[in-house]
Amino acid sequence: MYNLAICYYNGEGTENNLENAFHWYQKSAENGYTNAMNNLAICYECGKGTEKNLEKTFYWYQKAAENGSEAVIFNLAKCYENGKGTEKNLEKTFYWYQKAAENGSEKAMNNLAICYECGKGTEKNLEKTFYWYQKAAENGSEKAMINLAICYENGKGIEKNLEKTLYWYQKAAENGNEIAMNNLAICYENGEGMEKNLEKAFYWFQKAAENGNGIAMNNLAICHKNGKGIEKNLEKAFYWYQKAAENGNGIAMNNLATCYYNGEGIEKNLEKAFYWYQKAAENGNKKAMNNLAICYECGKGTEKNLEKAFYWYQKAAENGNKKAMNNLAICYECGKGTEKNLEKTFYWYQKAAENGNEKAMNNLATCYYNGEGIEKNLEKAFYWYQKAAENGNEKAMNNLATCYYNGEGIEKNLEKAFYWYKKSAENGNEKAMNNLAICYCEKCTENYTDIGYKWCRPCQIDHLKKIFTNWTSGNEKIDEFIQEMQLKVNNPKDIIFEWIPYNQFNDIKEKCKTVYSASWKHGPLEYDSNNKMLARVQAREVTLKLCNSQNMIDEFLNKAKAYYKISQIYGISQESITKDYIMVLQEKCDERYCENCIKNYTDIEYKWCKQCQIDHLKKIFTNWTSGNEKIDEFIQEIQLKINNPKDIFEWIPYNQFNNIKEKCKTVYSASWKDGPLEYDSNNKMLARVQAREVTLKLCKSQNMINDFLNKVEVYVKIFNVYGITQYPDSKDYVMVLHQEEYVKGYCKTCIEEYTDMKHKRCKPCQIYFLKKIFTNWSGNEKIDEFIQEMQLKVNNPTDMLFEWISFNQFENIKKIGEGGFAKVYSAEWKNGPLHYDKEWKRGSCKQVALKCLIRDPHIK
Repeated sequence: MYNLAICYYNGEGTENNLENAFHWYQKSAENGYTNAMNNLAICYECGKGTEKNLEKTFYWYQKAAENGSEAVIFNLAKCYENGKGTEKNLEKTFYWYQKAAENGSEKAMNNLAICYECGKGTEKNLEKTFYWYQKAAENGSEKAMINLAICYENGKGIEKNLEKTLYWYQKAAENGNEIAMNNLAICYENGEGMEKNLEKAFYWFQKAAENGNGIAMNNLAICHKNGKGIEKNLEKAFYWYQKAAENGNGIAMNNLATCYYNGEGIEKNLEKAFYWYQKAAENGNKKAMNNLAICYECGKGTEKNLEKAFYWYQKAAENGNKKAMNNLAICYECGKGTEKNLEKTFYWYQKAAENGNEKAMNNLATCYYNGEGIEKNLEKAFYWYQKAAENGNEKAMNNLATCYYNGEGIEKNLEKAFYWYKKSAENGNEKAMNNLAICYCEKCTENYTDIGYKWCRPCQIDHLKKIFTNWTSGNEKIDEFIQEMQLKVNNPKDIIFEWIPYNQFNDIKEKCKTVYSASWKHGPLEYDSNNKMLARVQAREVTLKLCNSQNMIDEFLNKAKAYYKISQIYGISQESITKDYIMVLQEKCDERYCENCIKNYTDIEYKWCKQCQIDHLKKIFTNWTSGNEKIDEFIQEIQLKINNPKDIFEWIPYNQFNNIKEKCKTVYSASWKDGPLEYDSNNKMLARVQAREVTLKLCKSQNMINDFLNKVEVYVKIFNVYGITQYPDSKDYVMVLHQEEYVKGYCKTCIEEYTDMKHKRCKPCQIYFLKKIFTNWSGNEKIDEFIQEMQLKVNNPTDMLFEWISFNQFENIKKIGEGGFAKVYSAEWKNGPLHYDKEWKRGSCKQVALKCLIRDPHIK
């Protein structure tokens, strides 16, 4: 029965008769033959020999699958996947594909891999995806070969491997798969998995195209258009674009339209261009949507219709076409086909700019620049002009140059302005060409050294050279020096160093021994940017620095050069009577700059230069010594840390002190005969002016140098310490401090930290005081020693001070009790006990109890 059905189905030995074939397939199937069941299902699925009936299709596939081969199982899975004759059920789809795959169906293996890749009827699993694509590919499935290649290309379920990508595309291509041929061509075109080879790319594009692949037809057309792997041929490009377009390829439709629009490979035909743009746009091609909109906007190939132009720009923009986004923004900006709306203009320019459209970047920048649709923001305008310029937009290059030129949104920078005007002009921007013209010198036609001032350095130098003969100092060396300085001019604001005749100065007044103020009648040479020439504008107040320099020309010129480096010198003159040379400096220059090193004074008020002071101190290191290398190094180190003119730390010989008086155990007052070194701002030097009352702080330090120096370091930060000396007898080192200097937290007497800050109590001074008043109070040596011992145990200001109290200090003595070995009396202590209140003193009368011990005559 089954074989008879086959004969009728294929027309073997009889005429082809699908009704008879169906009849005998049915008969055979009803008799339980699996293959007949499968073929009967196919008849119902395709309507062969009977009416199409998907429910019966599903019924017989299911029946066959219960006993059947992998092909039958595969067909049942397809029914569940597509909802043929039964409800769509992805779990059952997965189940039957898996069953068929396990039974060896390479088609099922491929589809099972797709289930794992997309999470159809099972959890997504890329490792299993890769496994089943590989299994199917190894079993000869071309589709699986392509899918396996894609896994290797994108690193899906396996490590990325472009060599294996190429291998499987090639395998599928050699098996005649046109999709693989196209993909293999792309690998050769881009050099993926092998060296780039445009000839092979062309070969496989052609092969795929000839096998009917629409994408390959479009790619082959691009090869012909751009001469990739083959000689450029616009007619063939047109042919393949047309072929691909007729096969429904949307990209090719757009490209074919562009051929008609520009007359490439075919006669220009705007109507046909419009037709194919419309066809491509309706097929969802976003580039075509933008191009169709342009046709409507400009009336190309159709009647002008701004509303339709707006519609298609919007459609393309919403589909992500960045050119359309920019064009849509222009519609909103100009009210083309829609109402004018600057906020929406800004929105779409921004969207296009963020998607990389350089025209939109420039337009967005202009929105920020003019405050259109957004608040004005020159920094953001600059940012987007720069971005657009860097992406090659010539308008933006010109606009960016203008930002630099005017200092808008960025610091003014004329060199960068010139650079971008030039770049824009080279790219054909006429505005930039005009802007660039003003950047060139009219005389030498070179670009201005300083565009803002319209100043040309070569022309300035040529002019100065020409007028060298117009003046002379009368000294060849000085003339050469002045000429050298003039040729160093680098910008229009630079001082033109000159020889200045002395008769140019009037109102000359002495400021100090060698410094004078004066008025320069005609003033210095200055660059006039309007007339593009050097000119004297007005009188100028100056400082004249006289140098006894007739025989010390080199030294004088070195100082002049130093002043030139800091742009403080106008030139040189010569006193008419003494013939001494004079530096003509800027007004009050002498008050700001040290005349030794020609650097800013560290302290202008004192005319004090830290570096020169340090240099001087270094020179006199050998003039003194403490006799101890470590202390000498310490003093030198402190001297080199000097930060103001009063900070002079020294080694002071002990014989410099007289009238030494003890203040407490380790502190003395004294008179320092010559007094400390002080900075004399008039003579700009260190000098000893007068005797000074000081405090000497003795430290037991002969064998503890490090401890002593650590203490000095702490004191230097807190007190005004003049330096160190040494007591000649004990050889102990002594700190020399400013007299009567009080620092919060330190005892005024011994200059040590208070033991108790709250009560301003100093334990060492307290003990020193108590020791000074020790005496034989009681007349009993043992009792006196005991009292002294108890007094020295005092630890805080509230501690009771143990004392010997004379009996005559007590009044109103009354017996209040007796018992055992004692009698107890109440009494009034007239002066009361000693208590601490910044010093020891007695307060008012104090009520006390007196305990009198009774001596037992029997106890000996």
